[in-house]
Amino acid sequence: MRIAFFAHYAGQYGANQSLLTLVQDLRKFGVEPIVFLPEAGPFQVNLTQAQIAWRRLPYTLWMTPRRRFWHAPGQLWRNGRALPRVEQALSQDHIDLVYTNSTVIGVGAQAAQELNLPHVWHLRELPQAAFGMFYAAGWRHARAVMAASTAFIAVSRTVRSQGLPSALQSRCRVIYNGVLSEAAMRSLYPLTDGKSGNDGRGSFVFAMLGSINPNKGQEQALRALAQLPVQLNAVLHIAGTGGHRYVARLERLAHELGIGDRVRFLGYLAEPQDVYRQADGVLVCSAVEGMGRVTAESMALGLPVIGRDSTGTAELIDDGVTGLLYDGTAADLARQMVRLMTTPELAERLRWAAHAQALTHFTTERYSAAVWGVCRTALTSNQPGSQSSSS
Repeated sequence: MRIAFFAHYAGQYGANQSLLTLVQDLRKFGVEPIVFLPEAGPFQVNLTQAQIAWRRLPYTLWMTPRRRFWHAPGQLWRNGRALPRVEQALSQDHIDLVYTNSTVIGVGAQAAQELNLPHVWHLRELPQAAFGMFYAAGWRHARAVMAASTAFIAVSRTVRSQGLPSALQSRCRVIYNGVLSEAAMRSLYPLTDGKSGNDGRGSFVFAMLGSINPNKGQEQALRALAQLPVQLNAVLHIAGTGGHRYVARLERLAHELGIGDRVRFLGYLAEPQDVYRQADGVLVCSAVEGMGRVTAESMALGLPVIGRDSTGTAELIDDGVTGLLYDGTAADLARQMVRLMTTPELAERLRWAAHAQALTHFTTERYSAAVWGVCRTALTSNQPGSQSSSS
């Protein structure tokens, strides 16, 4: 089976990291993957290294933030121009099934509809809630394109319920992202020994990983860190990239709060395990999260997670059992940080329970087998509405 996978950007963050894992593992089921990209970037380099075929075509998002509504006509024009080239590429590559890796692009689904190919849509985010995005061609048009798809996959129950019209949810299966193989999870756990600055051997390191933007909550983490007692010796490592102005704003805020010497901005790191290895705990402060790859990775590696009690993060964390949840305020985040730092027996319980959950839900083997099942069924029953929901 030849499957065309449509990515919505060319960076190497959560959605594309999950896609890279997936296309590599699907080869064991006889899949020949070809990944379509809208632009050049690190992802194509990693695909080449993994010996995965890729094509670059000039399509773009079919959603846009409301604060940039004037971009919508240009997006419609660009995608209209790209669609014939996409259809031609799918035909020339003898594609059997089209797979769209994000809610925010629609050109793959439109091309599949024109060519009468089965289409699977992997819903990974909540763009309306997270970024205030809307469909450039309008909701009615987007819903019609969605309705023509053969099947859907959602990264969480939250995404299925909030990201799809109710009439389409019966075609959607919930499949949590796979982040590590079972063997890797078992061999790497625990990634660190859980000892922190509170035993006199150094600082207690909290880590945040992923793109740097207001929705991810880095500012709130800085404000929480500033509220911690100085004697606890907590530091924060922030890994990832973002807009230059916003990163500079966060750096200024850290100095204004008097914690500039306790915050490190690490930039983009190709190997996030180095960040995890130095950490004693991980903060996930996103206001809206489809699932949260960082949450799942941390749990797999035995790192306690403090996450915001909302959307996909709250779905993954059982508060006080597999991690800690806070109510969305900096004050409550600081309270949970202190709790984690000063209660080592709690941290150890969280480590063990989170790792056990990851072995059940977040292995790459489970992930790829489940996705393959959806694709195989879609190929043999290319009729909208033919699949049933499962989680």
